[in-house]
Amino acid sequence: MEGAINIEYEDVTGKVNTLIHEFEMEVLETYMPEFDIYDWDFEDVVVEMPQEEASNYPVVAGAAAVAVLAGLVINKKRKAKKAEAELDFDDED
Repeated sequence: MEGAINIEYEDVTGKVNTLIHEFEMEVLETYMPEFDIYDWDFEDVVVEMPQEEASNYPVVAGAAAVAVLAGLVINKKRKAKKAEAELDFDDED
């Protein structure tokens, strides 16, 4: 195959410039060997399955649940202690 690339451009002064680059290349037909799937020896083929990394989601969710429950228990105890202290203060009057 033979051809030429023509590039025409105008520079800042308004002069038109032309670049011509000729080329020649050889184009070949693609070689495809005969392929018969029944000739394969599948015992040599090893397929490794990607290993999934263990998720930290259950650990994080469990820790968050424990923290929430501990906060609720502590808050309930503080309220009960405060209510008891108010009752004792009212009894003294």
